[in-house]
Amino acid sequence: MAEYGIKVGGSSVSSARNIDIVADLIVKQYLSNPTDNINVVVSAIGKDPAGTRAEKVTDMLLDLAKLILEKKSPKKNALAVEKKLTETSGVHTDIIHHLHIDYRTAHYPLSNLGLAVADAMSKIKRKENINPYQIKDALAAMGELSSTPIVAAVVQHKLEKKWESLETKLAKEKMLRPEEQAVLNRLRAANGVYAHVVDSRHAGFITDSNFTKATLLDSSLDTEIARHHASLRAQYPHSILMYSGFVGRDIEGNTTTIGRDGSNTTKTALAVAANEQAITIYSDTDGVLLVNPKIVPNSQTARSLDYIETVLLAKFGGMKVLEEAGLYPLIRAKKYIPITVKNTFNPDDPGTLITHEAPPSVPTMKGLGILHDMHYREFAVQDPRAFQQLERTLASYKGVNILKSTLDSNGAKKIGKFVFAVDRKLEKRHGAEYFASALTDRIIKNVFGGQAPKSFHHSAGSLVTIVGRELGNSHKDMSRVYDILSKANGGGTDTNTHKLPVWTTPDSIHLYMDQGTTNNVVNMLYNKLKKINVVLYGLGNIGPAFLQKAIENYDELGITVTGIVDSSGGYAKIGGFTTHDLEAIIAAKKGKTSLKEAAESSLVEGGIYLAPEAAKNFRNLRDFCKGDTVLVDATSESSMIHRLAYALHLGAKVISVNKAPYAVEKDNGHAKRQIPQLFEALLENRLFNRGTVGADIGVPGKLLDILIKNPAYVTVRGCSSGTLGYTTTLIEEGKPLSDGVQGAIAEGFTEPNPYKDFSGNDVLNKMVVLWRTIATKYGLDPFDIKVSHESYLAPAIRKYEELTGKPFETSDLSGLTKTAFVERMKMLDGPFKALQKGLPEGYVLRYVGEISYDEATKKYSISVGMREVHKTNSLGSLKGPDNRILFGINSSPDDLQDFASGKGAGIVETANAIMRDLKEIVSMARGEYGGRKIGYVKRPLSERPTHLPMVNWHRPSQKATALMGYSQFLK
Repeated sequence: MAEYGIKVGGSSVSSARNIDIVADLIVKQYLSNPTDNINVVVSAIGKDPAGTRAEKVTDMLLDLAKLILEKKSPKKNALAVEKKLTETSGVHTDIIHHLHIDYRTAHYPLSNLGLAVADAMSKIKRKENINPYQIKDALAAMGELSSTPIVAAVVQHKLEKKWESLETKLAKEKMLRPEEQAVLNRLRAANGVYAHVVDSRHAGFITDSNFTKATLLDSSLDTEIARHHASLRAQYPHSILMYSGFVGRDIEGNTTTIGRDGSNTTKTALAVAANEQAITIYSDTDGVLLVNPKIVPNSQTARSLDYIETVLLAKFGGMKVLEEAGLYPLIRAKKYIPITVKNTFNPDDPGTLITHEAPPSVPTMKGLGILHDMHYREFAVQDPRAFQQLERTLASYKGVNILKSTLDSNGAKKIGKFVFAVDRKLEKRHGAEYFASALTDRIIKNVFGGQAPKSFHHSAGSLVTIVGRELGNSHKDMSRVYDILSKANGGGTDTNTHKLPVWTTPDSIHLYMDQGTTNNVVNMLYNKLKKINVVLYGLGNIGPAFLQKAIENYDELGITVTGIVDSSGGYAKIGGFTTHDLEAIIAAKKGKTSLKEAAESSLVEGGIYLAPEAAKNFRNLRDFCKGDTVLVDATSESSMIHRLAYALHLGAKVISVNKAPYAVEKDNGHAKRQIPQLFEALLENRLFNRGTVGADIGVPGKLLDILIKNPAYVTVRGCSSGTLGYTTTLIEEGKPLSDGVQGAIAEGFTEPNPYKDFSGNDVLNKMVVLWRTIATKYGLDPFDIKVSHESYLAPAIRKYEELTGKPFETSDLSGLTKTAFVERMKMLDGPFKALQKGLPEGYVLRYVGEISYDEATKKYSISVGMREVHKTNSLGSLKGPDNRILFGINSSPDDLQDFASGKGAGIVETANAIMRDLKEIVSMARGEYGGRKIGYVKRPLSERPTHLPMVNWHRPSQKATALMGYSQFLK
């Protein structure tokens, strides 16, 4: 049977409620695969993340040891010890009471705690020679030895209940589902022992006698743990083995505690001995956060780390999940077992995967570490020998921990530079001069023969370390770091921060700075170097073109595509797709392979398939990579309105080139709430829709720039369909209508269903997008506007019916294939030519959309249809797919005011529009651009969204359709 490991951190067992939660997780894994064995390592009761208790039990036990060792009057000492012992024991008994388990669960270890205290007090009273560190270990070990049986008892109880329920069901129904029967078979095989407690002191965890900092012996790592575990597993082949972390014993039988990262060392040593396939560490965060959430709230999670990155973060003040000591058993045995760090209280989050070597990628920040109480010193030295003597003197000074030492030479001038941490406890005990003048005096005496050298001393500093594979070798990232440092004190490069030392290793960048600037610099670094996650909906024509643009900008923008959705479902990857992954997906799409088929063929290593319903829920895709996320909508589905609104609710940014959601009708599902929400987000720099009108010519942005100026009203007129413009140009060149339609299809200008273009609904939707932007600015009802709309084909159809006396069939136009649609258009070739012949001299036909304003009624209206315009007019002179949109500021539109023009159709142009919006979002996220500042009139609360449904957002409304040729909106 395969073995798997779980390590439960102190916060996960910090209360009765939390122990119940973590027990459910252990039970779930145990039952999920009846052929797997589970080994659990438990930490002592820690701080409760909910804040109900701020002290760890281990700290309480060490405080107890301190009281025992204090030289007070025997009576006072005994009273203080008794009080602390009662308080510490009470933590456990209180948890046991709330869990409704037998008090005898922890009776043995708590009794031993009392005995250990009594024994130590007795020895002190008799003035025996005792080792204070041995006392500390004997007491500190009781934390894990007490918590482990409590967790085991809860797991045991839950599995007993499961066994009872299955036996009852079988007796009543005479049959179980196959998966239930497999679980019952396993529970029966355990013979009632579902969780067996293992005292690690008697399970091969033999250490040296370096109390409080003990190290596992080689013999323990090589054979003893494995031998004991094999024996236990033979006795309990179907039980969960629950080991106490952190504790061991020396060869004389004295209790010891493993030093730094002790419980993790227990877990990894056991993992090697038991040949575990994988380890899960449960803590109270969603994996390893990039930076302390107290400095950067909602910090992103590093979805993957290698051993070097993990150790660097732990060493230099990042999130301490695993230190070098905790990884040592794996490295020593060359058993690189994958470790996943997960959140006990949010177990569905993927967490962080720690492996020997992380997947290859461009240099990426995996975390920021911060160390305070740092000093920086420079000394002028004569030669390298003096530098070495200086280094030895510093290193031997109690409380100094040198982190960086360098000898810089500039001709004959040599300067020794040192960055070191200091022990604050010693500084408080001896005063600030201990690491200042007293240290200087020692150096002058030992190194410089009593003659003070030229020197510089900076105290109250911090060391900020940026960690990421190959980050220290990235010139681009170093340039970004220097740019941030130059601005840390308000701009310019000649700053105190910039003069202080900066150094690199291949996988880290280290910055020494004044402690007062630390939080500001860390925020700037985080914003500058963090990844911006992208979730793409739509993989038709525009989606792959955007992905190609994303590949070209991956490193420059610092973006990561984490999820892609098409009609067959979703494809996601923890940590995000690499550029190689995206190239493979694009190639597969060109070969007509759906995402579901790509996933089934394991196209991308680590790729995860989501069924269509699951993929429609944006949260499912967002959670693959926490942090700044952008939803890109490259579909043509009006039902995307639900996902856009939900993404905004979750704090994501949105980019959409899909007009349909912006133009849905009032009675369309939740549109009454969602439409105002979308357009308010547009004015607040949370939603971006450059590509919805005019592809990449920037029509929506031009309108927003006008609205910043707060005009009394704005009007719009223009030709906004590249497809219809291109068709019209071919007709004016002498080709019949059907050839014009065929040409537009051949160029890729039309939708898969060409009637969507020639119905004029696309132009109408664009006008609605612009109108609702205006309406939101002025606090108008976005549904209250009169609309006049007829299709591009309507005049030719009337002409056909006039010339033939027969009705032209239109009911099936929207269902025709491209070939059939072109064939039907041949019936209108003659009528369209007749329309052209009937035009006044110098006039041409143009399909025009217009937003007008009546100053008398103070009302807006929209009209869309074929218009006769003079060929010298700015609209009449348009050729091919070019668009031209005119704006009127407190007047009707004309060429003398603002306008936007250019190619208004095309896959590449639309993909470019998405990329421009994405670059704007990235610039804002990195603090380089503040976005447009547009004030707007907020509508009354009764007319705005009051809540957002939290479930079933993926279900499209039954009426989710774009505006389709109706005559007017109704209030």
